[in-house]
Amino acid sequence: MPSSTFTNLKPEKRQRIFQALLTEFSQYPLSQSQVARIVKQADIARGSFYKYFTNLLDAYQYVLQQSIFQLHTKLAQKLTVDNQDTIANFYHYTVEFAHQLKTSQYKDFYRLFWQENQYYLQSHAAIEMTNFKFFQHLTLKVANQAIKNPRQNQVIIQLLRQVSHEAIKEILSGKDEEQVLQNLKIILKVISAGLQQEEG
Repeated sequence: MPSSTFTNLKPEKRQRIFQALLTEFSQYPLSQSQVARIVKQADIARGSFYKYFTNLLDAYQYVLQQSIFQLHTKLAQKLTVDNQDTIANFYHYTVEFAHQLKTSQYKDFYRLFWQENQYYLQSHAAIEMTNFKFFQHLTLKVANQAIKNPRQNQVIIQLLRQVSHEAIKEILSGKDEEQVLQNLKIILKVISAGLQQEEG
């Protein structure tokens, strides 16, 4: 994550560097990203980059966390507060997130994240993939009935996150959004029906 030297910069300079990072990571996968292009756009010395960030992975993690804070946090909070039916809420969460991405500055950043960079990050021990764990402590509810088995709750939450992320990935890859969301709805209905039957 950024050093205190970076966080103590004037807001205008921090924003200029952030925009240079976002541009780089939105146009090039991590495996092809270059500090040279970033410092040129940000108008800073190469040495300054390494005063602010340990390396490119560190800088990427910073942009990823900023994007999560801006795009995911409010939606995730809504999901945890209004949790009468977790399955339905995951669907609405995915729809709303896809809608926000259409006009977001992070659209291309996320497209590359889902297509390539998530795998690159997972293969590098220097980066711990802890950013999408909003729901790890969420108690799963179906038709306002809590799932009593903690292990089952954890596994289903993980499955819901995966199908939601896959839907976003497909939309960003250019697949028909309406069809992707319809397919997601079918998958979630099957999960919901299975859970209700088991709990019943």
